[in-house]
Amino acid sequence: MIDMLNLALPYFGLIFIGFACGRSKGLPEAGSASMNFFLLYVSLPALLFGIMSKTPFEELNNPPTGSRKESTSNKRP
Repeated sequence: MIDMLNLALPYFGLIFIGFACGRSKGLPEAGSASMNFFLLYVSLPALLFGIMSKTPFEELNNPPTGSRKESTSNKRP
């Protein structure tokens, strides 16, 4: 659970910062466009790269499958 929170918190943090700046009206329209460019093209790719660089290579294309239970009624002998 804490691992999922540590993974999701930076994304929602960026969303909250953008929302707070838009609500506070301290950021003019031109500043909003600049912030949008910075978040989408600079900080979000850097965040994704940082997370992926810490993940072992074997786990990058291996989604967790521990919570699903397989149905035994459709299995053939």
